[in-house]
Amino acid sequence: MNDFKRYQGVFVVVAILALAGCVSPQVNALAERGEWFELGKEDALNGLQQRNLDRLDAAYDAADAKDYAAGYTEGRDSYCQMDNAVMLGRLGKPYMGICSGLSHGWSFEQEYNRGRDAYLGR
Repeated sequence: MNDFKRYQGVFVVVAILALAGCVSPQVNALAERGEWFELGKEDALNGLQQRNLDRLDAAYDAADAKDYAAGYTEGRDSYCQMDNAVMLGRLGKPYMGICSGLSHGWSFEQEYNRGRDAYLGR
C-alpha cells in the first residue's frame, strides 16, 4: 500500500476540518440545491451526529433521507479510519462518538483519547 493511499483519509479529514468555519453556509447551500448525499458526507467528515431527517424535511422541502444516509455512511467511513483518531485528538477537535457503532469504534475512541491527552499535555 503506498503512502498516499494509506493517509488519504487523514488528508480528507484535515481538509474538512480546515473548512469547518464555513460549514453553516455550506450546509444551507447543499440543502437548498438538494445535494443530500454531499450534505450527509460533509456532516460525517466534520464528526457530527447524523441529522434528524424529519427536521431536515421540515426545514428543506423534499429532503432525500436515503441519499443523506448514504453520504453520511461514506463520510463516516472516511472519518472513522484509525489513522485519524490520534490526529483528531492531537488537534483538540471534539469527538461526538460517530464511530461508536462500528466494529472498531471503541479502539477509535481510545486512540482519540490518547491524542487528546497529548493535546492537553497529560
